[in-house]
Amino acid sequence: MERHFVLHLYRQLLRALEYYPSVRRKSLAKALKEEFRANRNAQGRQRTEKIELARMELKRLQVYKSIRDPANARKPSSSSDWTIQL
Repeated sequence: MERHFVLHLYRQLLRALEYYPSVRRKSLAKALKEEFRANRNAQGRQRTEKIELARMELKRLQVYKSIRDPANARKPSSSSDWTIQL
């Protein structure tokens, strides 16, 4: 069960990185993969801390998806959305 959760978290992080606005995106994905591999055999408290850290990072990365994903973009609903008042 926990293995399934960790794999799901890993995949979510990789997908979320696709929206990260940086030229270093590929190197960050590589570092993420290496981090997961290095901690594959973590046990107990260390494992719990690493999982919690990954969940927090996922929340941070998901912010970029909401900003950059065209499907989530707010479309103007009226002409007042297009006006600028000074």
